[in-house]
Amino acid sequence: MPKDNMALIQKYKETNDPALRDQIIEEYISLVHYALGRLGIIRDNPEYDDLASQGALGLIDALNRFELDRETQFTTYATVRIKGFVLDYLRRQDWLSRGARQNVRKVKEAHTHLYSVLKREPTVEEISQKINIEESKVEQAIADSTHVFLSLDELSEDNEHTFSFHEVVADDTFDHPDVQVEEKELLKSLSGMIKDLPERDQTILSLYYIDELTLKEIGMVLDLSESRVSQIHSQLILSLRSKLRVQMDVDREEFSGRPSVGSGSFSSLDMYHLE
Repeated sequence: MPKDNMALIQKYKETNDPALRDQIIEEYISLVHYALGRLGIIRDNPEYDDLASQGALGLIDALNRFELDRETQFTTYATVRIKGFVLDYLRRQDWLSRGARQNVRKVKEAHTHLYSVLKREPTVEEISQKINIEESKVEQAIADSTHVFLSLDELSEDNEHTFSFHEVVADDTFDHPDVQVEEKELLKSLSGMIKDLPERDQTILSLYYIDELTLKEIGMVLDLSESRVSQIHSQLILSLRSKLRVQMDVDREEFSGRPSVGSGSFSSLDMYHLE
């Protein structure tokens, strides 16, 4: 990731020199590829170039909007804007076909149901039999789940804040206390589930969400292909989603009358995009 060159940015802000703008964009263009990697969009994706172009627009927007008196680093601010542009584009384009999205939803629902009944991770074959879809299509739906933002790192926005779930949980000053409590409870459950995962899976989640490596970088660490890491990540998030759903159902039964998780303006489910 490039280092902040605040002197160059300040000079551009003072002069609005197009040549300086181009120099800054060139210096920071690697942020676009970093952001795409953080969103699980790998380079062999046929839409990668189009998404990179959207990311570049986000970078330009970040430069135009960035205020020098911000305490936030430009690289941090720009990465958020780049992700926002890419995600908005994907939503506008409806990247997956209706049939593909329906399969993703069916697989997610079947996975949750089977996990609650079997008390273990269902196999692709079991999911296939449950929803009467070919195993190859089940596997494709799991892979496609990445493209409907089945992620722990999905950005959420309100009128004043742009944040990711782990940033909200880590910020004790976040100004929605009821939701913050719900999210901390959810995080506690999630932490326990992650600790029960195999070491490799814990490592992938840690490298992605804590160390903020891209899927390609994680693959280099673990000697796996980028596409294989993407597949494992999708399966992990699908599994954690099902476990959280089941846990929340248990909690609702034990504490009847208590507001369910996600009843506030920022639901944990919305931030996790597990619906």
